[in-house]
Amino acid sequence: MLLATKLRNDIKKLHPTGYEYHLKNTSINGAKRGCSGFIQNTDNARIVYVDTEKSCYAPMKNNNLFRTATSLHDYRGGQNRYAPDMNIANAIVKLLESDTVPTYEHFDI
Repeated sequence: MLLATKLRNDIKKLHPTGYEYHLKNTSINGAKRGCSGFIQNTDNARIVYVDTEKSCYAPMKNNNLFRTATSLHDYRGGQNRYAPDMNIANAIVKLLESDTVPTYEHFDI
């Protein structure tokens, strides 16, 4: 389980400044299940939507969803991408720093 503070700290280790975080923890019946929200690169205005709540679908259960977004209210966004907890921060930074939207990449699922 990856909560908002842990995700934010992992990303800040890779890229300490220049990002705005709009993340909220997901709670169901009082139990923390992950986080979701947006991370924005203030230098190039690129935005990524992320959701770390684990899927009950077995092949996807250890992966986190992330994708590009056009605004801080765009929940449909670009192509879905998935990465495990240990690679999600690196994958998000890579997407936020790219000049163009990269094609689908495999992040060690």
